[in-house]
Amino acid sequence: MQRNCASKMNLYFISGLAADERMFERLQFPAHITPVFLPWLKPLKEESLHSYVHRMAESIDSTKPFVLMGLSFGGIVCCELNTFLKPQKTILLSSVCSHKHFPPWFGWVRKYHLENKLSAKTIKATPTGINNYLFGASSPAGKALLADTIKRCDDELLLWSIKQIINWNFSEPVSNLVLIHGSSDKIFPLRYLHPQHIIKNGEHLAVFENAGAASSILSQILYQHHYV
Repeated sequence: MQRNCASKMNLYFISGLAADERMFERLQFPAHITPVFLPWLKPLKEESLHSYVHRMAESIDSTKPFVLMGLSFGGIVCCELNTFLKPQKTILLSSVCSHKHFPPWFGWVRKYHLENKLSAKTIKATPTGINNYLFGASSPAGKALLADTIKRCDDELLLWSIKQIINWNFSEPVSNLVLIHGSSDKIFPLRYLHPQHIIKNGEHLAVFENAGAASSILSQILYQHHYV
C-alpha cells in the first residue's frame, strides 16, 4: 500500500518553571515535526494563569494541526491551553494534568500559604547539591544547566510561577493527552500519577538526562502523523 508523507506539523513546547529551551536541546524529533519553543512571558501585575495562557496562545498558529508539549510547569500551562485550543495531542513531560496528582506536601504549602513567604533570593540560595538531588541532575551538563537556569531566571516570573503551581485547581479531562514520566521523579512522584509512558530511572529532568529514552517515546507518539 502506497504511503504519502504528511506535511510538516508544528510542535509547540514550553519548558519548566522559568527555564528555557535548553532543557529540550538533547531531544530528537521525527522529520515531519517542526519544534517551536514558546518562551515564558513576563507576568502582568497580579495576572491570573488564565489570562497568562491566553497571551501565550497568541504565538500559536491554530489554523493548522499542531501538537502541544510541556515540561513540568510547562505541562500545566499546556493543560490550560488545551481548554480553548484544539491540538492533535498534548504531551506532558514530568508534569501533572490535575491538582489531584500533586504530592501531599503541596497541600500543606497551600494551607499555610507558604508560597507567599518565599523570596527569589532564598530560592536561589538553595545549595546546589539539594537542587541536583531534587531535580535529578546527574550529568555534568545537567548540573551546569540546572545551576545556570536557577541563576538566570527572572525573579518575578519565578515567584509568580510557584504561586500558580501551588494554587492550581484543575481536574477537567484533557483531550488527546499523553503523559511521559520518570519512574524516580521526586517533584511529582510516580505513585500519584498514571502516565502512559514511564522512563526507567528517569527523574524530573529526564527530558535532558534521559533524552534518548524520551526521544524514542516521542517518536512513537508523533509517528502516526508522519504518513497519511
